[in-house]
Amino acid sequence: MPPNVEELMGLSESVKCAAQVYFLEKQISDDLNLFPQNNIKVIHYKNLNQFLLQGLAKWIGVKPKEAGLLPVFEKDCFSELAREEQEYLDGIITSYPFEKDLFF
Repeated sequence: MPPNVEELMGLSESVKCAAQVYFLEKQISDDLNLFPQNNIKVIHYKNLNQFLLQGLAKWIGVKPKEAGLLPVFEKDCFSELAREEQEYLDGIITSYPFEKDLFF
């Protein structure tokens, strides 16, 4: 359970999701300070693709499996949402001090 579970329980479902993402990412960011920088690769989900995965595999010394297949990566497109949905989500996003490039 997250340390702020009581706070999260009182939130609406969509705000709860945003809060969980924010606090999880904050904890990850804090925890990254425990490791040497040369042991860390920070990757944005929007940058996931086959070339990035191949580079990561090489970086950690993993060879590709002979019959292995990489997943197909699909990108979210905020601008394709209805205006009302964009405004609603933007309101939730601004409730927490996210790094805004996470969403756009």
